[in-house]
Amino acid sequence: MTEKEEALSALEERLEYHFQNRELLQHALIHPSYSNEMGEAKEASNQRLEFLGDAVLELISSTVLYHRKPAMQEGLMTKLRAALVCEPALAAVAKALKLSEHIVLGKGEGREGINTGIPCFPIHWKRLSVPFTWIAVLKVQPLL
Repeated sequence: MTEKEEALSALEERLEYHFQNRELLQHALIHPSYSNEMGEAKEASNQRLEFLGDAVLELISSTVLYHRKPAMQEGLMTKLRAALVCEPALAAVAKALKLSEHIVLGKGEGREGINTGIPCFPIHWKRLSVPFTWIAVLKVQPLL
């Protein structure tokens, strides 16, 4: 097993999920700065997966809130959902999973601001720019 394969296996262990298609995991870890430096198409980065993952995470968190809090008003559910899927909350999950060790960044991007703690806004979540919502979705599934 190569070093890269071992690193991906370690990440899967932390995620408590094993990808049937490991290429999907690898694609999810490619930061736009890397694909840009390599002269690859924009689709080579993880941004489209991030877009889809954001929508899935919002749907799942909405469903969980709807069923677990039947008396909660819509406005409060909206605020609570926003708190669940906000940058600091997702960054906390990213830090716990040591995701920054696996992100493939461009040379000019650097790692400052990634995995540096969980401050209040502003946080450098967009610099991480991984469809982390997919990972969060996997962690939320047992709540359903």
